Amino acid sequence: MKKILIVEDDQHASYLMRKIVEYLEFNCDDAKDGEKAIEMYNKNNYDLIFMDLRLPKKSGIEVIEYIRNIEKKTDKWHTPIVVLTAFPSEKIKKRCAEMSVMQFLEKPFNIQEIRNTIIRTFSNYTYHPKEISKS
Repeated sequence: MKKILIVEDDQHASYLMRKIVEYLEFNCDDAKDGEKAIEMYNKNNYDLIFMDLRLPKKSGIEVIEYIRNIEKKTDKWHTPIVVLTAFPSEKIKKRCAEMSVMQFLEKPFNIQEIRNTIIRTFSNYTYHPKEISKS
C-alpha cells in the first residue's frame, strides 16, 4: 500500500488532508515541524510528500533540500513532493523547481485538488480512486 507523508503545522489543514488520504485508502503519517519531517523521512519510505513551507524548527525548503541531498547520496528513489503554501512567490517557485518539486498547491486548497494530485502521482500504478462527493 502506498504511503504519504503530510508535513503541515496547521492542525485543521493537516486533519483535512489526513482524512482525504485515508478515505482514498492510503497509509499516511504526519509531521508538525521540519525536524519531525526529517526524522520520519529517515525512518520510512514515502511514495508522496505534501510539504508546507512555513514550518517550525526547519522550513519546508530546508526539509526538501535535505531530502534531495539524501537521494543524491544514496540509492533512495526520488520522492514526489507537493508544496502547500499560502504565499507562492516567484522566488520560492523557482527554488522549488530547482529541487524538482512536483507541484504547488495554494492554500486554501480543496478536496478535489488533493485527490487529483494523488491520482496524478500514482497514475503509473493500478489504482482506482474513490469518488469524493462535492457536498
